[in-house]
Amino acid sequence: IDQAAFQWLGPFDPKQSPILVVSFECAHCLDLLEQTLKHPKLGSLKGPKIFVYAQPNNSADTIALLAAILSAPGTPQEQFAAVFSQLDMLRDPLLMHDSKELRNRLDAIFPKYTEKLAAARQQFNVQVVALKYIPGKGSPYLLMPDGTSKYGVVPTDLLFH
Repeated sequence: IDQAAFQWLGPFDPKQSPILVVSFECAHCLDLLEQTLKHPKLGSLKGPKIFVYAQPNNSADTIALLAAILSAPGTPQEQFAAVFSQLDMLRDPLLMHDSKELRNRLDAIFPKYTEKLAAARQQFNVQVVALKYIPGKGSPYLLMPDGTSKYGVVPTDLLFH
C-alpha cells in the first residue's frame, strides 16, 4: 500500500512511518493538515504515509482538491503547501459540500487544476483500494508501525527523524 500513499509532509520511511487517514470533509483533518504547514521542521523530517478518505457520494470535491494539489508546481510537499496555504478560501465550500463554489474558487486560484482531474481520480481510486487494507474507521486516524492507533492526532504526531 506504500505506493498509493501521498508524501505531502515529507518522504516516508517504509518501516517507521505511520499511516495517516484524513478526509477533506472533516474540519479537524483540515486543521491538522493546515497546522503542519506552520511546523518549523516540515520537509526536514520524515512524514506519514497519507491516505485521503471520502464518502463515495462526496468524492468529487476530494478529487477536485487532489487535482489542485497535482496542478501546483514542485515537489509533493511544495504542491501540498501551495494548496493548503489557501485553505481559508477553500474550507467553507469543502465542509458545506458546496461543489460549485469549491470549483469556482479552485479555478480562480489554480486555473490548471482541471487538467489534473483524471490523474487525481486515478490516484483517489488507488487509495480507495489501499484503504480496504487499513483498519479503523473515521478520520483523522493514525496507525503506528507497531499496530497501535489513535484518532486524536496532532501535528507533532506526524513528523519524526
